[in-house]
Amino acid sequence: MISFNQSDIFLITGASSGIGRAAALIMNELGASVIAVGRDTARLSSLKDEANNQNNFFIEEKDITEDIENLPEWVKSLAKKYGKLKGIILCAGESITEPLKVVDYNNTKKLMDLNYYAPLMITKAFADKRVNTGIENTIVYVSSFAVYRGNRGQIAYSGSKGAFLASLKTIANELIDKDIRINAVSPSHTDTNMIAKTINSGSMLNELKDKYIARPEDIANIIVFLSSNKSLWINGQDIIANRGAYYYTQEHLL
Repeated sequence: MISFNQSDIFLITGASSGIGRAAALIMNELGASVIAVGRDTARLSSLKDEANNQNNFFIEEKDITEDIENLPEWVKSLAKKYGKLKGIILCAGESITEPLKVVDYNNTKKLMDLNYYAPLMITKAFADKRVNTGIENTIVYVSSFAVYRGNRGQIAYSGSKGAFLASLKTIANELIDKDIRINAVSPSHTDTNMIAKTINSGSMLNELKDKYIARPEDIANIIVFLSSNKSLWINGQDIIANRGAYYYTQEHLL
């Protein structure tokens, strides 16, 4: 059985909704201390109210795309405030649907900031020995199956998520000597607020939900495993979680 201690402190971005929210609640339920990061204080407060161990659940309002260059200093400040981190879980993310003919530079840059540059700088900060505990530390990045599938209209989204996956193995090679593992999870469609942007209609969503659309908890459970010492021999990997979703038709996505 997976369990954590109060001294196991995990920083979770994108914690106010979706997969990040589910991961924060499950990690806390299993005994970990959680620093839940999001842009909406009300939603973060509501999340804390649902936590099993509220004394070990902390909230931080932060837009991680603001002042990206100084994210390492922000992470260091959290380590000073709450204690050295056992792991980070990078769930913050966003999607847009723009076919090539209307691809917009500014929109693409926003996705790169959120899905690549911000998590990269947080990862850099976590590698600092003043931030992590130095023992069996973990990083989990939530990517997307869209990287592999090539969904129409998701050029920028797939590119931004794929960029981090391209860096992941190099990061893994650099950090393993510091006893830090990094892995990713690439889910197919998951029942979050983001899914409405990539599926045509509510009726289509309901039609696919039972068979091909995961609950946030389904993906969060994979994250929990990768964050635990039960996965000590998994490093530099991307776990595809699609339940056969590759086989439903392209028309469902637009």
